[in-house]
Amino acid sequence: MISKALSLWIACAAALVTSSAAAHQQKSSISIIQLQPQSQTIEISHRFNIHDVEHALRQFGNTQPDVLGDARAQQEFSSYVEQHFLIRYDKDRPIQLDLVGFEIEGNTFWVYQEAPINGDVRQLDVAHKALQEIWPQQTNLVNFEGFGELRSLRFAKQDKWQTIMIKVP
Repeated sequence: MISKALSLWIACAAALVTSSAAAHQQKSSISIIQLQPQSQTIEISHRFNIHDVEHALRQFGNTQPDVLGDARAQQEFSSYVEQHFLIRYDKDRPIQLDLVGFEIEGNTFWVYQEAPINGDVRQLDVAHKALQEIWPQQTNLVNFEGFGELRSLRFAKQDKWQTIMIKVP
């Protein structure tokens, strides 16, 4: 009887480990573009798994990245995000995003950006290529909040620019 209970426990533990590993196999990030109408700005928050950040930094040549304890590694990845997340007005006017900062929250690495937004803008074009050169299956989700109804764009490796119509109150 004990061996059956032990066997059942081992099978359950193996299933949990396998499902945890499989869950992390799905490479994804989430970004939120939030309108701040009182200050006429957009605030952008990017969320990445720390394990993915450290793996990416190794791919970029940082042999022993320590995102938890090394501010240089944190800055390096934040700069990478700045280069791989782009936004523009009406297909031809780039929006200059300012890096506000970054932080660690549990197993998550956050990168924060902001920019002024013109009240007469009705369309935003977004490109989000972060980590897609490392993992072709990487998906980057971008949520838009404060522009009316909550909407999202999903970026796969083959996606370039995507457009969303917005309302700035």
